Amino acid sequence: MATRHLPILSNSAPAPILTADPAAARWRWSADAKLLPSAGGRYVIRNFANGSLTELEAAEGKLLSQISGLAFAFQLPTGVPPALLDKLTKRKVLIAPADLTAYEDGIRASIGRALERSHGLIIMPTGRCNFRCTYCYETFEQGRMSEASADALSKAIDRIAGAQERFSLGFFGGEPLMCPDLVLRFSRQAFRRLADRGMPYTAGVTTNAHYLTPELFEQLLDAGVSSYQITIDGDRELHDRQRVTVKGGPTFDRIVGHLRHMAASKDDFHCIVRCNSRREDRVRVMSLFEGDELRFLRGDSRFVVDLHTIWASDGKEVTDVSDDAACGSGAARPLDIYFYNRELEAHGLRTTAYRNTTAPLSIACYAGKPNWFVVGPDLTLYKCTVAFDREDNRVGKVLADGSFAIDEAKHELWTGSNAQTDTSCGTCHLRVPCSGIACPLTRFTEGHKACPDPKSIDRLRAWAMHRPTPS
Repeated sequence: MATRHLPILSNSAPAPILTADPAAARWRWSADAKLLPSAGGRYVIRNFANGSLTELEAAEGKLLSQISGLAFAFQLPTGVPPALLDKLTKRKVLIAPADLTAYEDGIRASIGRALERSHGLIIMPTGRCNFRCTYCYETFEQGRMSEASADALSKAIDRIAGAQERFSLGFFGGEPLMCPDLVLRFSRQAFRRLADRGMPYTAGVTTNAHYLTPELFEQLLDAGVSSYQITIDGDRELHDRQRVTVKGGPTFDRIVGHLRHMAASKDDFHCIVRCNSRREDRVRVMSLFEGDELRFLRGDSRFVVDLHTIWASDGKEVTDVSDDAACGSGAARPLDIYFYNRELEAHGLRTTAYRNTTAPLSIACYAGKPNWFVVGPDLTLYKCTVAFDREDNRVGKVLADGSFAIDEAKHELWTGSNAQTDTSCGTCHLRVPCSGIACPLTRFTEGHKACPDPKSIDRLRAWAMHRPTPS
């Protein structure tokens, strides 16, 4: 005799009202979509594979909460409006069971294409720096790249830019703008090579902005360097305590002056203004943006504020660090990150917390991408910029003819595990933007993958409850 399973009902949740018709259509809930309670009793569905956001009234959200996240084919609850059903199917929140295999194959294929097509080099023209930030992890051992090394790297850039459809450069250090001639040389070279083939090109630089004079900024823009990350750690006193010159001098006023010139420019560029702080100093970070010092950034969409808590692998003198250990961990806790970022948004500032980053690899670490490498001043090839002291991070060398000699076993440690090879990533809503490579280092050092912040349901709910009201 067959056993009939009865639903177990909770006093705190409404009983599902499912269609009784056995011929009624069945649906699957996309692994890429999350239904979240929002402010004012409303709900929102965010599809992390295609970027769609679906705003729902309270009654609609409660109906869909009966089916969101189910791992089997279900019938819709009674009362779902046909217009809403049409919207959710077009946005790939609901998928017909017959279409599920093709959908999943398409997702995996898009991740694979993104991993294969993305090519880039993060170049360190020097390992030296004119700053001595109190939390910095670098050793500053290597000096400027030699002319012979620069010639070899130029050949490598020519080779890659002449063959790949997607290639970009990043500049890191040390302080890369201590060698502006090398930054301009390599970026101009890649820019011209790709332009000759009708391909787009952009480059980025992580800089303390001390040398980012108005003249150099214009030269960099002309050379295709259109993305910048500049750190300013709070009000003048806090910043000048944490980010000082080699001789211990202040740096706040010079950096703000260079940011002011960038803002006055009419050119297109993208600049992340990063703030590193301890939790107890977050109010002083906020005072920087609420006051007059950076008022010129308000309403300028080219600038995005990125709040970070000083993390455990930073300088040894830091004792009060974030519980989050990964380099992409962002600001401290869910309520903190979204509360503070919403306050910044209210002052007319864009923030990283509310970007809708859903494109393939948009929150993936470059170290997990098979065709991305960090190039040291001596042409050593690394995968990660925060683990230079690890032998397994030294994966190869740029040879004199511009070719790469790669230790494939080391390289595979960084690139072998991703959303294509790790089946547990297949049910994660971040499988497209993260692609299973939020931080490859933790997989072979701690025995587990590091998931990005939006994986946490607490952070997802905090994002939904505190995000700015859509315009």
